Amino acid sequence: MSNADLSLDDVLADIWRTLGRATADARHPWRYPVFSTVGDKGWPMSRHVGLRAVEEASRLLAIHTDVRAAKVQEVIDAPKCSILFYNPRNIEQLRVEGLASVKAAAATAEAWSRLSEHQHHNYSVDPAPGSVLDAWDQYAHDAAPDEVASRFRVID
Repeated sequence: MSNADLSLDDVLADIWRTLGRATADARHPWRYPVFSTVGDKGWPMSRHVGLRAVEEASRLLAIHTDVRAAKVQEVIDAPKCSILFYNPRNIEQLRVEGLASVKAAAATAEAWSRLSEHQHHNYSVDPAPGSVLDAWDQYAHDAAPDEVASRFRVID
């Protein structure tokens, strides 16, 4: 069967299967899409993020972030966003547009519990993500463990 023979339902089902594979396989080309928000000055702000979970029934895509990252406030202020996935193997692109929301700290405990110690360590960084550094040695992983968990958020 060629792609021309696929129904739109078949294509959509294949997209959700592919998104699900991307959350399970760190080498999948769709694992690290470009997430774009509207910045505080009205300009698009784009960055690579890790796709962490998908929920087909509710049409949700989830990424993890540090609460101190600019994208958190951008989503709160202007929830319109887009996510761009690209697979260079078959030159396939998927652009998703929607409304994002930042989950409250209490709603992220389950996702936090599924992370490895190495992943927890990513949230111990000081200064905050996006900070301008005068020297490389201003970057450190030295936050207290309870502070580290409080920095974790999920964006749907």
